[in-house]
Amino acid sequence: MTEAKKNRWPAAIIALAAVFLAALGGSLYWGITRASRVSDRAYYTRGLDYGGEVQAEQATRDWVLAIGKDGAELALRLTDGTGTPLAGLEGTLTVLAPDGTDASRRELAPGQDPGVYRVSLPALPAGGVRATVAMRREGAVLHRSLLLVP
Repeated sequence: MTEAKKNRWPAAIIALAAVFLAALGGSLYWGITRASRVSDRAYYTRGLDYGGEVQAEQATRDWVLAIGKDGAELALRLTDGTGTPLAGLEGTLTVLAPDGTDASRRELAPGQDPGVYRVSLPALPAGGVRATVAMRREGAVLHRSLLLVP
Protein backbone atom coordinates (compact mmCIF):
# COMPACT_ATOMS: atom_id res chain seq x y z
CA MET A 1 0.00 0.00 0.00
CA THR A 2 1.24 3.38 -0.91
CA GLU A 3 0.18 6.47 0.92
CA ALA A 4 -0.87 9.48 -1.04
CA LYS A 5 1.56 12.37 -0.74
CA LYS A 6 0.10 15.28 1.14
CA ASN A 7 0.25 18.56 -0.65
CA ARG A 8 1.83 21.11 1.75
CA TRP A 9 1.41 24.14 -0.49
CA PRO A 10 -2.09 25.16 0.68
CA ALA A 11 -0.97 25.20 4.32
CA ALA A 12 2.20 27.15 3.42
CA ILE A 13 0.20 29.72 1.44
CA ILE A 14 -2.27 30.16 4.31
CA ALA A 15 0.59 30.56 6.83
CA LEU A 16 2.31 33.10 4.56
CA ALA A 17 -0.93 35.07 4.19
CA ALA A 18 -1.41 35.04 7.98
CA VAL A 19 2.12 36.36 8.56
CA PHE A 20 1.58 39.07 5.94
CA LEU A 21 -1.72 40.15 7.52
CA ALA A 22 -0.16 40.20 11.00
CA ALA A 23 2.74 42.34 9.75
CA LEU A 24 0.31 44.65 7.94
CA GLY A 25 -1.83 45.04 11.07
CA GLY A 26 1.24 45.68 13.23
CA SER A 27 2.53 48.30 10.80
CA LEU A 28 -0.83 50.07 10.71
CA TYR A 29 -1.07 50.07 14.51
CA TRP A 30 2.50 51.36 14.86
CA GLY A 31 1.90 54.06 12.25
CA ILE A 32 -1.30 55.27 13.89
CA THR A 33 -0.12 55.29 17.50
CA ARG A 34 3.45 56.50 16.98
CA ALA A 35 2.99 58.89 14.08
CA SER A 36 5.24 61.92 13.91
CA ARG A 37 3.95 65.44 13.57
CA VAL A 38 4.84 65.32 9.87
CA SER A 39 1.72 63.21 9.33
CA ASP A 40 -0.39 65.58 11.44
CA ARG A 41 -3.77 66.24 9.80
CA ALA A 42 -3.41 69.98 10.52
CA TYR A 43 0.15 70.15 9.20
CA TYR A 44 -0.53 73.03 6.82
CA THR A 45 -2.28 75.15 9.43
CA ARG A 46 0.25 74.54 12.23
CA GLY A 47 3.38 73.63 10.32
CA LEU A 48 6.60 72.48 11.88
CA ASP A 49 9.07 74.89 13.41
CA TYR A 50 12.30 72.93 13.43
CA GLY A 51 14.36 76.13 13.45
CA GLY A 52 12.54 77.41 16.55
CA GLU A 53 13.38 74.26 18.48
CA VAL A 54 17.04 74.56 17.56
CA GLN A 55 17.14 78.27 18.46
CA ALA A 56 15.55 77.56 21.87
CA GLU A 57 18.11 74.85 22.58
CA GLN A 58 20.97 77.13 21.58
CA ALA A 59 19.60 79.94 23.77
CA THR A 60 19.85 77.82 26.92
CA ARG A 61 23.32 76.56 26.05
CA ASP A 62 24.87 79.81 27.31
CA TRP A 63 22.76 80.04 30.47
CA VAL A 64 24.57 79.52 33.78
CA LEU A 65 22.51 78.43 36.78
CA ALA A 66 23.97 78.72 40.29
CA ILE A 67 21.89 77.08 43.01
CA GLY A 68 22.22 77.67 46.75
CA LYS A 69 20.23 76.80 49.84
CA ASP A 70 19.39 79.64 52.20
CA GLY A 71 17.69 78.12 55.25
CA ALA A 72 14.30 76.84 54.14
CA GLU A 73 14.61 78.53 50.74
CA LEU A 74 16.30 77.59 47.52
CA ALA A 75 17.97 80.51 45.75
CA LEU A 76 18.80 80.30 42.05
CA ARG A 77 20.94 82.82 40.18
CA LEU A 78 20.61 82.67 36.40
CA THR A 79 23.03 84.48 34.09
CA ASP A 80 23.96 84.30 30.45
CA GLY A 81 27.43 83.41 29.18
CA THR A 82 28.72 86.96 29.77
CA GLY A 83 27.51 87.06 33.38
CA THR A 84 24.51 89.30 32.72
CA PRO A 85 21.57 88.36 35.00
CA LEU A 86 18.58 86.86 33.18
CA ALA A 87 15.35 88.36 34.49
CA GLY A 88 11.76 87.72 33.47
CA LEU A 89 11.87 83.93 33.42
CA GLU A 90 9.29 81.53 34.76
CA GLY A 91 10.60 78.74 36.96
CA THR A 92 9.27 75.60 38.56
CA LEU A 93 10.70 73.37 41.27
CA THR A 94 9.31 69.83 41.12
CA VAL A 95 10.02 67.60 44.11
CA LEU A 96 9.92 63.94 43.13
CA ALA A 97 8.50 61.06 45.11
CA PRO A 98 10.77 58.03 45.68
CA ASP A 99 9.20 56.26 42.67
CA GLY A 100 10.12 59.21 40.40
CA THR A 101 6.63 60.72 40.04
CA ASP A 102 5.87 64.36 40.82
CA ALA A 103 5.19 64.78 44.55
CA SER A 104 4.85 68.57 44.64
CA ARG A 105 5.37 71.47 42.29
CA ARG A 106 6.26 75.04 43.33
CA GLU A 107 6.65 78.18 41.25
CA LEU A 108 9.86 80.19 41.63
CA ALA A 109 9.41 83.84 42.55
CA PRO A 110 11.77 86.56 41.33
CA GLY A 111 14.10 87.78 44.07
CA GLN A 112 15.13 91.34 44.86
CA ASP A 113 18.13 91.19 42.53
CA PRO A 114 17.71 90.64 38.78
CA GLY A 115 18.36 87.07 37.72
CA VAL A 116 17.71 85.71 41.23
CA TYR A 117 14.76 83.39 41.85
CA ARG A 118 13.62 81.95 45.18
CA VAL A 119 11.32 79.18 46.30
CA SER A 120 10.46 77.85 49.75
CA LEU A 121 11.41 74.23 50.27
CA PRO A 122 9.07 71.59 51.66
CA ALA A 123 10.07 69.60 54.74
CA LEU A 124 12.90 67.36 53.60
CA PRO A 125 13.25 63.81 54.92
CA ALA A 126 16.58 62.47 56.14
CA GLY A 127 18.68 61.40 53.19
CA GLY A 128 17.11 63.99 50.92
CA VAL A 129 14.82 63.88 47.90
CA ARG A 130 15.33 64.23 44.18
CA ALA A 131 13.96 67.32 42.46
CA THR A 132 14.07 69.10 39.12
CA VAL A 133 14.22 72.79 38.27
CA ALA A 134 12.88 74.14 34.98
CA MET A 135 13.49 77.75 33.89
CA ARG A 136 11.51 78.98 30.85
CA ARG A 137 11.57 82.04 28.59
CA GLU A 138 10.16 82.42 25.08
CA GLY A 139 10.16 78.70 24.29
CA ALA A 140 13.63 78.08 25.73
CA VAL A 141 13.73 75.72 28.72
CA LEU A 142 16.63 74.90 31.01
CA HIS A 143 16.27 71.71 33.12
CA ARG A 144 18.46 70.72 36.07
CA SER A 145 18.23 67.71 38.38
CA LEU A 146 18.85 68.24 42.09
CA LEU A 147 19.27 66.27 45.28
CA LEU A 148 17.78 68.27 48.15
CA VAL A 149 19.12 67.35 51.58
CA PRO A 150 18.03 68.79 54.95
